[in-house]
Amino acid sequence: MLVRGEKDTPSFFLAWELGQVRDRSAIPELIEITKVAEDSNARKYAIEALGQKLEASEALPAIAARLADSDSGVRFYTLDAMRTITGEPACSLSMEPRYTQDMIEPQIQYCLSWWKGQGK
Repeated sequence: MLVRGEKDTPSFFLAWELGQVRDRSAIPELIEITKVAEDSNARKYAIEALGQKLEASEALPAIAARLADSDSGVRFYTLDAMRTITGEPACSLSMEPRYTQDMIEPQIQYCLSWWKGQGK
């Protein structure tokens, strides 16, 4: 429904449900959603499921591609998924003492650079 862009379903709630998926057989469909869904919440929550719930390393190329997504929320969720799956410091926000909003975009770019160079 999200891939086809159907409008008769409350997209936010449907997208949120994607983030709860724990069935590994859904990985190919979640990857497809990250690639083609127009709804940024659908992309964001599909990435959350792939990263946090499934730790789907086979989805890393599709996830990493979203580091350049037009939506800042999608980029943030992507950074977190990359950190979870790879454990790469380039994809981790410093928690000491706390990360701030102005630290997020540079870290996303750093993670993207790492992915393009060494991560693949």
